[in-house]
Amino acid sequence: MPSIREQSTIKALATAFLSNGLKQEQAMIEVGYTPAYANSYCGKMWDNVQLKVEIGRIQAEMAEESNLKIKTRLERQAYWSNAMDGKDLQGNDITMTMSDKLRASELLGKSKADFIDVVRGENKVLSINVNVKEDE
Repeated sequence: MPSIREQSTIKALATAFLSNGLKQEQAMIEVGYTPAYANSYCGKMWDNVQLKVEIGRIQAEMAEESNLKIKTRLERQAYWSNAMDGKDLQGNDITMTMSDKLRASELLGKSKADFIDVVRGENKVLSINVNVKEDE
């Protein structure tokens, strides 16, 4: 069975996780853990800081290779604010349905943590904190 203490296991887990649609348990099975072990220790395994860092590193590398310009939080919020007012980013009037304006309002509210979603049941959450300087 692979060991999370080995860098090769961390790299394999991160790669499997990112390539399978972010399915933690499946990624563990793909790198050699038994289904029973993956089911039992899945939450604990994904708390590993080295694993989180490796996932963040691979994601940053993938974004850089694809030359994507990911919008910053401020750019997204400006877009949603303008959409709520029926304007594009240059301030020109655009035709927006009320449902589009409400959706923009909802997205802006979520980005500012105005709401919380309550989820019931067993959750296995992977939290990745990567310090990336946003463009201003």
